[in-house]
Amino acid sequence: MNPATMDLLKKVIDTQHGGSSAYLHSVSTHRFAPRPGLWDGVVHVFAVTGHASATKAYAWISPIAGTGSSRYFAVLHQGAIKGPVEAVQAVVKAVRAAA
Repeated sequence: MNPATMDLLKKVIDTQHGGSSAYLHSVSTHRFAPRPGLWDGVVHVFAVTGHASATKAYAWISPIAGTGSSRYFAVLHQGAIKGPVEAVQAVVKAVRAAA
């Protein structure tokens, strides 16, 4: 991933959740997808400082079908969110519930 995109994901995390983030590493979630149809791709892991309850965040970009646009996601490591897979599962569940 290019540095401009990483900076954009950092900005999404910092804007949505407060504090400051720094890139740590990336994880391919397709290896962990528990069932067909679950989003797969690369989730970027960030360290978070200055947030009241989280020290990590997970961020990724997902294309919006048929639009040529993308959607940016940023989920904090807290509560039931213990890693990238849980972050993706929580977003997929929320998007399906909203549809």
